[in-house]
Formats: sequence, C-alpha cells, structure tokens
Amino acid sequence: MATTTKSLRSFLQGSLSDFAESCQMGPLVTATTLTSLVVLLANLREEGAELTPEVYLCENLEETLKLLPDRDVLQIGHAVDPISAITEGLKKCSPLAIGGWSVYLSSIAGNYEFGLFRGSLNPLSISVNSTLFSEPLESIKVVRLFRTATGCVELCNNNNNTHCILLNDRQEGGPKPNQHAETLPELICRDVPENLREPSTTYVGKTLDRALGACHGTLIAITKKDTVPSFLKDGVVLLSPLDLYEAVAKKSKFNQEITNEHRLNAYAALIQGMVGSDGITVFSTKGRLLAYNCFIQSPSKVDGKPVVGGARTRAYEALRKKIGNGIDAVFIQSQDGWTKLAKEQL
Repeated sequence: MATTTKSLRSFLQGSLSDFAESCQMGPLVTATTLTSLVVLLANLREEGAELTPEVYLCENLEETLKLLPDRDVLQIGHAVDPISAITEGLKKCSPLAIGGWSVYLSSIAGNYEFGLFRGSLNPLSISVNSTLFSEPLESIKVVRLFRTATGCVELCNNNNNTHCILLNDRQEGGPKPNQHAETLPELICRDVPENLREPSTTYVGKTLDRALGACHGTLIAITKKDTVPSFLKDGVVLLSPLDLYEAVAKKSKFNQEITNEHRLNAYAALIQGMVGSDGITVFSTKGRLLAYNCFIQSPSKVDGKPVVGGARTRAYEALRKKIGNGIDAVFIQSQDGWTKLAKEQL
C-alpha cells in the first residue's frame, strides 16, 4: 500500500511569494522565511501558555524606529542566517514581548540581529502599528506579523499590503478576525467632544487592544445613555463610572502632571480586568465605562431558528435584538479571537 504525505508548506510558500517580492527585503523576507514565521506564530507556546508577540522584520532598525518617539531597544542576539534568526529570535524574545514590547528581526549588510523594542509609554501616544502602517512609507522597509486569532496570522508591509493567512477551515474572502474590534473605539468615543475625540479614541483603542488580546472571549455593549439598560441583570454597576474622556482631558490639559498619566494607566488595568470577566461590559458613547459582569436573558431561538453556539453567542443575539432600544451597538469576541459587531444604523 502506497503512503503519501502532504504538507501545507509548499501551498503557503506559493501564497506568500507575491507578498514577499513586493517587500523587496530578501533574503530576510522571502516566501520561505515568511512561511516559517507564519507556522511558528500560529501556535506559539511557552510552558503551555499561548504567546502572541508582534514581530517586525526590517532592514535597518535604527532608521525604522526613528518614527517612534521615546523608543527603547533591547538587543538579544545575532544569527548567521535568516532562518536561525527567526527560530532563535522567537524562542528567546517572544516570552518578553508583553507590556508594549515587540520582537524585531533585522538584517543589514548580511548580519542578522534579533531583540525587542517598544514605542512611547505615553497612554495617549499613537501605537507602533498605526505609526508604521497607517499610510504607505517609502523611506523604510518593514513587515509586521501578528496572530490575530486561532489559526490566523496577519502580515502587513510598508506598502500597505496586507495578507491574512488562515490555517483552518474558514472560508476565504471574509472579514479579518479582528476587523470589528477596530471599530469599537470610534463607537465608544462617538459623543466625546470633538476637540478630544481623537486622543480619546487612541487611548480607548490601545486599551481595548491589550484587553481583547488577554481575554478568552468577551461581550461589550455600547449605549448612548448615561445609565445601564434595565434588561441587563445582576451586573456590577459602577457608582462612579470610569470616565475615560475626563481622564484624557486632564492628561491633555496638564501634560506635566504625572498623576494624570498614572490615572490613565490605572484605568487601563481595570478595563482589562472587566473586559476579561464573565458577562457583558457596558460602555457609553461618551467614553465612559458604566458596568461589567452583566447578564441578559438569552433566547434558544432567533427568528425561529436555534442559536448555534454557547452562552456568549446566545447573549450576543439577545443584545442584538435590543439595538435601538437602549443599546446602540454590541460586540462579541469568541474564545478563538474572531469578532462580530452589530450596531444601530444612523
């Protein structure tokens, strides 16, 4: 009996060849090196714990990081070839890529280096990802890889080309796993005064990005009211809501007072805990967190059809039916990192 062994490796290399060529960063960035990185990042673990580092490939680290204010770099090691740099770099650096630190792999004049870097720790600063990839850059060459969900790795380069590689049975052509998460900050800050809407959205975006990356699924409801809807039961309603807009306003007005920055960092830690809790976290469109650990009576059927999924999915469907009746938007992130969003049409 003949035995045949099949591998996704050749398929991945073929899928990534055009992207690799567009980066013009060989030999660090080729279809082969990107394939190795994608496979490693898709299921990266250390002592049984999942690791989801942001990995940046660049030709000249110093030139690349000039765009980042208050940056810091920690060089970890060298390698003799790109594959060794990838293997050793991820093994030694990935467990440290937390709290704003990212992994870098660089090559210049045939030398390969790996380590970690971070951007500004100012809670109102624009994220590293947004700084480097918000628009095409011609002065530098850089590639970012990041696991956005179970079995999904996203690649982006300085030309604003993005690839999502799915190592599962999901259909091609759908939205990115985290696409709806990118809309959340704008909804939460929709009714913040215009002069502080942008920094408030930046802060909420960075805070939620870390919170969603650390949790194992969550539900978020957004209301334009100042109170929690009555149909949300058994929740922890804050007597004094976390006023994120007010904290941002104080930081913007009194930038030199360190207590205002500490307040933003402290709120971010609380939000991470609340979003990671069981139940529903409730925000208002004025940039306030009103409650967490809330629950709603969930139907077993929607529009006469059984709801496919667990308790979180049923709660999402129940909240979706309340849009326009106390709720303006509802967001769900499943345990594997995929997201959905429903909102009122304005």
